[in-house]
Amino acid sequence: MKLLGKGPKEVSLLISTVDRQLINAVLSSFEQLPRSDRTLSISGEFAEAEKELLHAALRDQRIEQWEWFTELSAAKGTWTRLGRNWKLSLPPDRMESLLQMLNDIRVSAWKFLECPEDLPRGPYSPDTLDGVAGWLLLTTGYLQSHLLQALESEAPDRKPRKKAKTNSKAAQKPAKKPPAKKPKRPKKD
Repeated sequence: MKLLGKGPKEVSLLISTVDRQLINAVLSSFEQLPRSDRTLSISGEFAEAEKELLHAALRDQRIEQWEWFTELSAAKGTWTRLGRNWKLSLPPDRMESLLQMLNDIRVSAWKFLECPEDLPRGPYSPDTLDGVAGWLLLTTGYLQSHLLQALESEAPDRKPRKKAKTNSKAAQKPAKKPPAKKPKRPKKD
């Protein structure tokens, strides 16, 4: 992943086809994992009411993020093909939403695996929930670190393309013709 441009209205990243497929695969699991906000602790007289309000707000936020993600691939100009790679263009707040979704998936996978101290190593079996959660944990960590690294880097300076100099004397001269071929001499017998 590489930062192409960063401005107040848009952030553009160069993303490989494999990384785009990983992003889509990871984000498609957004609704399948248990949420990471179930262990929030609030104490006090109104603790249960506050917990319910907080859970409702987080649930609404996830629904909004999920709706945004489902529209992401269909939105014109979000993904643009650049040779073998892709250009991802999002407003800065939506880039932050993408990072938040990845983090929510990562934390949910970590909690699903019962909060391991050491990251589990593969290989993971795709037909078990533990295998999928382990794969999600490592893959979202990879995507987050590369996205953050790209976003924190300096945008490349775009140099204007140099136009060919037009010399007024050169423009008046006719173009040189290639030298004429000499006729071949007949062979002597």
